[in-house]
Amino acid sequence: MCRRARLGKLVTIEDLSSAKQLDEWLDTVQVSIRFNPINEIVANIVVKGPATGKLLEGIKKLQLEYHNLA
Repeated sequence: MCRRARLGKLVTIEDLSSAKQLDEWLDTVQVSIRFNPINEIVANIVVKGPATGKLLEGIKKLQLEYHNLA
């Protein structure tokens, strides 16, 4: 997951991929891990994203390769 806080404040988080998506991707290859979404960890923030289309597909491929599942 790629996250960036704007102006050094945890006000807006931009997610390229979400913990929920990574959990779903790993489930497809029978790996069960519980990820905590950022909005469950940090209160009073705005979460933008995740990405869509080719960018999201690229992120999915990289995540699966990182976990040696591709």
